Amino acid sequence: MSSLGQTFHELRKSKGLTLKEVANEQVSVAVISKFENGTSMLGVDRFLHLLDQIHVTTSEFFYWQTDQYAADSSSYFNEAGHSSPSWKLIEPFQEIIVLVNHADPPKNVTPIDQYQQRLSKTVKDQPTPMNLLLMAYVNSSADLMHFNLDKAAQDILPVVNYLSAVGQWGEFEVYLLIFSLSFLEAEDVLRLFKRAMRRADWYQWLSDDRHMRFNLCFDAFSVLGEFTIEMQHKVKK
Repeated sequence: MSSLGQTFHELRKSKGLTLKEVANEQVSVAVISKFENGTSMLGVDRFLHLLDQIHVTTSEFFYWQTDQYAADSSSYFNEAGHSSPSWKLIEPFQEIIVLVNHADPPKNVTPIDQYQQRLSKTVKDQPTPMNLLLMAYVNSSADLMHFNLDKAAQDILPVVNYLSAVGQWGEFEVYLLIFSLSFLEAEDVLRLFKRAMRRADWYQWLSDDRHMRFNLCFDAFSVLGEFTIEMQHKVKK
């Protein structure tokens, strides 16, 4: 079995994240490097913080840590403990989704525009991988609110590039794709859907995510159906 540090190293590399991108004021590059090399261990709080930094839940980490034999995550962290649930990883995107759902375009889109402006300032000061993904997502969401569909497909490209480059998909990547489907070009939907489905199979053993594959299929087919209808209208014209 791999050490905790070695498993973390492999997952970090699979996400395309450097030590510098993962490190912050809580955990330095030197500390992470020593952890990955097996020369030091981390406390629970620091360890869970690092998992959040690479978009990995505790259940996923110990699944890979035990050579991908299904393990009950509660044996490591119970519901009252320091678990890192998948919804915590995607909570920032949920905030944007709530703003979009409460908008009434083209009249009441001010909240999403204001969020876009605030995040833009944050990204200039803190261009972290997560902030860049959020910026792409909020830009496409704002484009959608202003009916700029072609621009939405362009602005979401950082998310497409991230998902295309990640070697080992986890819950974060699958949910990120589900949230972004309506902005993608048809060919990107098909390509990333196939990739996600290969990764989603093993989530059946995670009780909280038994419906993940159904949600992915339903949303992808709905988007592709809209593409088909749109193309039929163009042909008729």
